[in-house]
Amino acid sequence: MIICGHNYCRVVLTKKNAAPSVLRRKRGYCRRHQREAEQKSRVKNFRQYLLRSSRKNAKRIGYKHTLTLADIPAIPKYCPIFPWIKLRRKAGKGGAGRITSPSIDRINNDKGYSPDNIRIVSDRANRLRNDASEVELVALLKDLRRLKSKE
Repeated sequence: MIICGHNYCRVVLTKKNAAPSVLRRKRGYCRRHQREAEQKSRVKNFRQYLLRSSRKNAKRIGYKHTLTLADIPAIPKYCPIFPWIKLRRKAGKGGAGRITSPSIDRINNDKGYSPDNIRIVSDRANRLRNDASEVELVALLKDLRRLKSKE
């Protein structure tokens, strides 16, 4: 019988509530407390998390990846694109917490992940840069100016 290693949990671990590796090692946490431990680790070692996620993304898309942990810059206090967004390292918050989360932005998408081609921005800024073309952004700006002039 294997019991969750969390201080107050003391649940008996089974195939339903524990990962196979925990059952093999005969020690560890239930899925709930394992997830909490991973989220705390992600916040504490956020640059390491950014490196792992950029590697996974590069492999998925087929880009070159030459980054090491030393190449990932320090996370700035505010987003360089949207200076009103304070960057916060959160994990598992979803929704509103996601837009303020730091993200690796490739300055030139054709170059892949290299030390001279990345910067840290907010997830919101990175998604806008990813989804919107220059033509779409110009059209949006023109529309905003037109609406403002009617006021």
